Amino acid sequence: SPGWFESAFRRGELDVEAVATVEGWSLQASGATCAVAVLVPNADNACWGSLYMAHLGDSRITLVSERCEVLAASVDHSLDDEAERQRIVSAGGEVREVNGHRRVFRAGKSFPGLGMARSFGDVSVKDCGVTELCTVVGPVPVPPAARLMVAS
Repeated sequence: SPGWFESAFRRGELDVEAVATVEGWSLQASGATCAVAVLVPNADNACWGSLYMAHLGDSRITLVSERCEVLAASVDHSLDDEAERQRIVSAGGEVREVNGHRRVFRAGKSFPGLGMARSFGDVSVKDCGVTELCTVVGPVPVPPAARLMVAS
């Protein structure tokens, strides 16, 4: 369910921050994106089960049929997306274009220039609307011979 994924991603953020503290890593402008796919088996022979996909940032998940038709796909949390930009601006961050790419900055600062709207880490802009909250898609029925691609 979406709630389970959201809790797991929040816990992932806390774990990343805890490990960084112990190891002495700075997460001010360091982060990672993530994609997770879970297949819940089904007794129905017409389908392998139900797929749930969760992601943040630009890590991608795509389910394709045996004929290479896209059955389901994640959508990047890009700064080209108006809703993502609005969330960041509403929280006090700035989205600026740099060398043809949109980037997140602290208001009035030249730091950090993050290229994603959602990530683990990147703590310098967490209070500027960048979040670890994932998008969940599912349940999606998985037909026999379907292929799943998960990429970062």
